[in-house]
Amino acid sequence: MKLIIVRHGETIENQQGICQGQLDGTLSSKGLQQSNLTADRLQNEKIDTIFSSDLKRTVDTTKEIHKYHSNKPLIFDRRLRERYFGVFQGEKFPENKKGLSLPEGAESNEDLYQRISDFYIDIISKHIDHTILIVSHGVAIRMLITVIQKLSPSNINSIEELKNGSITIIEIIRGKTPEITLYNSINHLEYSQLWNHFTSC
Repeated sequence: MKLIIVRHGETIENQQGICQGQLDGTLSSKGLQQSNLTADRLQNEKIDTIFSSDLKRTVDTTKEIHKYHSNKPLIFDRRLRERYFGVFQGEKFPENKKGLSLPEGAESNEDLYQRISDFYIDIISKHIDHTILIVSHGVAIRMLITVIQKLSPSNINSIEELKNGSITIIEIIRGKTPEITLYNSINHLEYSQLWNHFTSC
């Protein structure tokens, strides 16, 4: 199985430093461009099924990609939602987020791990010989990588944060250790920005 994993485009809330969690969020103009460029990058990939979080910021990102793969199943799955952040949702993050404990009412690492693990077990059992596109959120994707690598839930903190519009690719072959062949890549976004710079000179 080949997993192509995309983090949604930048949102207005991302720009403002607001914690979205399981709120919908709205793609910014930059986020819309990121979604279009990611769709362009993936247009020639052989994709069998697309799974996406059902929150608006991922739905809007996924729909751009699906335009190139409109004959393939598109499934919105609540298990791919971002972590529920309790009282933080809708509020600005503190300036220094690193080392913060989870806020009151937030989904624990263990609960998030179980939710993502349930999703992963499902796709492994049904799509082991397929290429699957997953569009989700920063923390949820990091936990998915934690699950795939068979690490403990707390190891999510050692997984590098993902950029908006980034692409990660993981190859999963029976009897072998899953291999991350591309991680957190935004080359498809940076190339376009560089091209726009030169053509505007």
